[in-house]
Amino acid sequence: MPSPEAKWTYAAQLQDDANRLFKKTGAEGARGLPLAYSHLSVRGLGGADDAILAPTVGTMLMPWMARASKANITSQKAKLDSPLKKGERYLLRDFSGLVNAGEMMLVVGRPGSGCTTFLKTLTSHHGGFAGVDGEIKYGSMSPAELGPFRGQVMFAGEEDTHFPSLSVNHTLDFAIGNNIPAHGKRPDADDGSTLTNLQYTEKAKAELLRALELSHVATTKVGDAYVRGVSGGQKKRVTIAECLSARAAVQCWDNATRGLDANTALAYAQVMRDLANVSNTAIVVSLYQAGNRIYSCFDKVTVIAEGELLYYGPRAEAQAYFEDLGFEYSPGANVADYLTGVTVISERKIRPGMESLSPRTPAEFTARYRASAVALRMQKELDQHLASSEDLYASTLALQQAVESEKEWGAVTSFPETVNLVSQVNNALRREYRQRWGDQWIPVL
Repeated sequence: MPSPEAKWTYAAQLQDDANRLFKKTGAEGARGLPLAYSHLSVRGLGGADDAILAPTVGTMLMPWMARASKANITSQKAKLDSPLKKGERYLLRDFSGLVNAGEMMLVVGRPGSGCTTFLKTLTSHHGGFAGVDGEIKYGSMSPAELGPFRGQVMFAGEEDTHFPSLSVNHTLDFAIGNNIPAHGKRPDADDGSTLTNLQYTEKAKAELLRALELSHVATTKVGDAYVRGVSGGQKKRVTIAECLSARAAVQCWDNATRGLDANTALAYAQVMRDLANVSNTAIVVSLYQAGNRIYSCFDKVTVIAEGELLYYGPRAEAQAYFEDLGFEYSPGANVADYLTGVTVISERKIRPGMESLSPRTPAEFTARYRASAVALRMQKELDQHLASSEDLYASTLALQQAVESEKEWGAVTSFPETVNLVSQVNNALRREYRQRWGDQWIPVL
């Protein structure tokens, strides 16, 4: 355990747990699962066939003009989007990339650009889409092959949904209680004994509360619009802690810093960085606002506008790439804001002499990117990754065996749950009792 004199950090605690587990089992605590996607496109409903044209004096006098106009729009759309079916449109078009185990990728774009759709698609949450084309690989596994390993791929949405009458403590008790590894796969206590279920839960909870600065509100209700509880920023941190308890190998976070102040948002980014470095986790985070210190925590960055891929590549090269396209960067400005602002006419600044050379529309940005050296380099990296099938199979098999070995006795190996049915029922009943206790009526005299 880190020395009492040293400042406690989440990274040091993760490393200490990994060292104890290695000493106990001889197995590495970190387990990696790279995320690769090739020619990924997402189709949604609401194409040109669904367009409703507003009536004009001309179309009221000559109705056939309206029909001709809509037919023209549909035919033009069909020429551009020939693979689309009737009534469909592209939400994302032809994305390719790789997030290696231990890497972090930042996804930036204005609201409505497709960031959430991108993260949901990467984590195989395809409900609500008309169709998904292309290939997604988690190591050597396709989305259809996840099955009992579904818990290793996590999507954390933007909204914070909790039981308002439960305290922060009890909320995390349930989350951690359903993700407790088997006795032989837990780090030992200081005295060398194996941690019990309760001891493991309390230890993991205390570490998450400390890392996310929630210890002082541990006994406070989470609350909602009707029940007084923690603040909005604290509730977001409860969501983060709850998701981290799953210990997923691939994690996608949608606008995870919404409602957090600058210092807390930076602390979240540093926790993610620690998790990637120590636990070898592949992390994808979409942010609408990111300061430069947060931005520097990431390895790669993806820029999206109107469902088009404007840039995917190393984070350190993104600013220079757009500057080479002719867009001015104001010294001291947030790089992430600069990346999302280049597609906005009112925000971007074009270097004198580059007005006729700089791209204007998302389609033009995409065309310039695909012809760039960084795009060719990233495609080569992806191709080499997908070509190393034997190595991918071996590393994926090792993760699968590690996940199976962590399952509690009696847990069904073909299901993603870590604990058995009895433990699940006990945890659910305990949470129900605590929820009803928190909701109890107050007699009015």
